[in-house]
Amino acid sequence: MITPRYAFATVVLGSYLYAIGGRKLGDDDVAIMNQCERFSFESYKWESIASLKNRRQSGTAVAFG
Repeated sequence: MITPRYAFATVVLGSYLYAIGGRKLGDDDVAIMNQCERFSFESYKWESIASLKNRRQSGTAVAFG
């Protein structure tokens, strides 16, 4: 993972594991995150992807397809 976090949503879709939002250490106004990343099971590398519009923690994610 590029940016350490906890309380984030995860979902697997295709050959990727997505880490969505979450929280880092600190006060709420700076600790809740909007950054998203994904891990490739093929290359075993993390990459940053588009951020959420709003910061989120303790979410749930579901993938169809």
